[in-house]
Amino acid sequence: MLFILHRTSTSLEHETASLSMQLRNSVFSQLENAARFLSPLNSSTSTLSNILTSSTPLNGTDHLSFNFIQQKVAPWLLAALSTIPYVSHASYVGEDGLMFSYNINPAGIFATFSNSSSSCYTQLVDGHSGELWGQGVRCGGREKGLVFVYDAVTLGGKGLISLAYPTQVVSDHFAHLALQNADLLHLATRDGRALVETKLNGATVHVRNGTVSVEAVDVNGRVEEKTGFYSCSKADGGELTRFCLKIRGSQHILYCSTLEIGGIQSVYVVSFPTESSAHKKRIKAFVLVIAFVVAVIVVTCIMITRAAQQELVLSADLANQMEAERKSMNKSVAFVSACHDIRTALVAISGLIDLCRATAKPEPELTSNLDQMSSCAMDLLGILNSILDTSKIEAGKMQLEEEEFNVAKLVEDVVDLFYPLSMKKGVDIVLDATDCSIFKHSVVKGDRAKLKQILCNLLSNATKFTSQGHISVRAKVSKRNQITRGEEDDGCMDYIFEVDDTGEGIPKEMRALVFDNFVQVKETALGQGTGLGLGIIRSLVHLMGGEIKIVDKDEGERGTCFRFNVVFTACQGTHTSNDGYPVGSFGMPLASRSDASHVILFLTGNERRKVTENLMRRLGLRVSIAKTISDIVNVLNVIDTLSESNNAASILIVLDANAASISDLSCVSGQGIHKLQCEIVWVENPMKPKESEVMDDENRIPASHHILSRPLHGSYLYRILQLLPEFRPSRNKEIHSLPEDCLVEHEATSVANEIEVVVVSENDQVGDNKALNGKNVLLVEDDRTLCMLATTILQKLGATLHVCKDGKEAFDLVCTTLKNKASIPFDYIFMDCKMPLMDGFEATRLIRKEEAAYGIHTPIIAVTAYFTPDEVNQAMDAGMDFHLLKPLTMQNVLNLHTELTTLRFIPHKIP
Repeated sequence: MLFILHRTSTSLEHETASLSMQLRNSVFSQLENAARFLSPLNSSTSTLSNILTSSTPLNGTDHLSFNFIQQKVAPWLLAALSTIPYVSHASYVGEDGLMFSYNINPAGIFATFSNSSSSCYTQLVDGHSGELWGQGVRCGGREKGLVFVYDAVTLGGKGLISLAYPTQVVSDHFAHLALQNADLLHLATRDGRALVETKLNGATVHVRNGTVSVEAVDVNGRVEEKTGFYSCSKADGGELTRFCLKIRGSQHILYCSTLEIGGIQSVYVVSFPTESSAHKKRIKAFVLVIAFVVAVIVVTCIMITRAAQQELVLSADLANQMEAERKSMNKSVAFVSACHDIRTALVAISGLIDLCRATAKPEPELTSNLDQMSSCAMDLLGILNSILDTSKIEAGKMQLEEEEFNVAKLVEDVVDLFYPLSMKKGVDIVLDATDCSIFKHSVVKGDRAKLKQILCNLLSNATKFTSQGHISVRAKVSKRNQITRGEEDDGCMDYIFEVDDTGEGIPKEMRALVFDNFVQVKETALGQGTGLGLGIIRSLVHLMGGEIKIVDKDEGERGTCFRFNVVFTACQGTHTSNDGYPVGSFGMPLASRSDASHVILFLTGNERRKVTENLMRRLGLRVSIAKTISDIVNVLNVIDTLSESNNAASILIVLDANAASISDLSCVSGQGIHKLQCEIVWVENPMKPKESEVMDDENRIPASHHILSRPLHGSYLYRILQLLPEFRPSRNKEIHSLPEDCLVEHEATSVANEIEVVVVSENDQVGDNKALNGKNVLLVEDDRTLCMLATTILQKLGATLHVCKDGKEAFDLVCTTLKNKASIPFDYIFMDCKMPLMDGFEATRLIRKEEAAYGIHTPIIAVTAYFTPDEVNQAMDAGMDFHLLKPLTMQNVLNLHTELTTLRFIPHKIP
């Protein structure tokens, strides 16, 4: 590398020398061009003499008179002075001593003349006309030092014509030349008269008859070194004279040559330093390059060392990471297996509790304890499901299962599910759908189970942390933003939900963290649970194309308001579901203001009263709010007065049975009713005993009145409004009572973290039902406890039972039975999905292949503790027909048997 640098440096040195030679030549050319720029005096003087000779009659005259000189010669002298560049003196001198000249100085143009050989005068001249101004001033002869050189030519033998340059013009012209990397030491005539003095300190130049000598002096004026006299004439080859001299410690190369300035022969001396700035910079550059190379080598060595160390660290980290991944995979496998075992144990506990209930009915305390045990088991199962959901979301395996459903009904079902639990705490839970948009676009296509899980989780938290006030659930629909909506999103709409409570609230500084997994709000002193709920909610909302956040409430308001949106495809068409729920629209015509019915609301809950009033007013009804019993009487009197002059309007009175004593309310509501068309609806607290069981006749609700034991919102409010004539399904049909299912009370159940809740009405006669009498059933279950539970249930139902511990044993039994019997071996096969040796999916596939050879098909029911969409698809692909969740209950088995019988899905031979 150093060799390359040396070669590069040598090449640069040659290029620098060549460039220096070019620069020196350019300096010499610059000096010569500057000399040519000054017009030669000899040619100008000769030209002026020839012009005067040809234009002025001089022949025949021995001497020229002063008048002749002033009139004929002087104008030409002034013209030459004005037109020839840099000329500052023009004169004529006769043989007889007569003289006339023009001179230029800073004061103007002056004429100097002598009309006799003994006197001389100076007078100012007009530069335009050439006339003399003022009086002449006597002078003592021409001033010395005004010109440095002149040229004279005879004028026809009668005198001399001369022109001269000023000294300062020549000096300034050469002194201002910018000579690159050179110094003009001296410029003088051949006889030694200096024109431009040296600019280089420490050098003295002597010129004599065209030769040059240079002395080097120190700061004290002592001569240090002196050269001889060198001739400045150019050699035959045109080369300049060159010699060297050390001046003030620096070596210089000096060149001298001749110049012709205005026709006058002159000499000059130019100095060049031998160590130019380029040479110095080259040395510095070489040193810097060497330093750079050394630095690069050092840095490279350091980087190589560090890279090796880093590679060793990365290799160790990679090995640790691979080891950690291996352990994590092992842990995941063990975790899945443990979750399955835990879920199986919890399901077994729940099943055992259900079996114990049958013998615990005579003992209320034991029954209560069993109920609490069952609730705790369900809570543990919910926590386990949350952990599994979190793992599935983090692994990216959570997928949407889209189906068509009624989103308005789903929201109402979730609210009704939590209504008994919240009423136990004295907290009212209200469904607010005032703008009715959720009813207009209620039939959608999306993931019903995940939306229900989100709402259940939010309502579970709101119910848990709200001890007074109310919980509002708001739902509305809006069109998607044009910016975020794509071409494939046609028909998609934003469904916006809010869960607003009046509980303890969440501090603002914690709002950004509550949606992270395993984060709880400890500041409220109510921190409970695992901290997984809101993290799962956010992941599910994002999966459904929405966002979730905590909305700021007005100043002074308590609690927390969660708002989230999801994207669903709104299905076209408007219809009403079989259960009377309005689908596609609210299903009600708007009443005209002139004959609208009148509604009197006497409700205790402020939020429910406000929501109900706003909805009824939106539907065109006239609404009056009664806060006391006397307000009801006053409103009825006003309506009675107005009805005498106008057509009597229908009246609906909604009474809260908890607002006052039933006897007082019945007495007030009965006043004047016979004169008016009134319908009275009582809203009861479902958590209180029914009035027919505990109340006496005085506090009993009149039989002609309607009783609502459900929350006053959604479909129940819709059914109440059907009591009014403008909302009745048929004008010819009078409605005297609400549908019977409005009187059914909800049973408080634990719903934390449930994806889907199925309410099954219990049949008290289930224990005596022998629906499976004569049926040959195969049970495949590896867990002894669950196997014992299922065996007990199936035998109680009258089934002939065969039990296998794994899939291989079940497959072998089916094959053996098919070979030994010509008929169908089993009526039903209850198959556990996860078992050792051979799981239920593989066993089902083998059984289906074996059955295909005999042309039969046996119903196979998948039984598992937790069914995910993937497992459902896997069961269908394996050939399973139905699925049930563990533990098996008599009611579930009976429902399945009824469904199979209804569908005529029984073991059969394939034709």
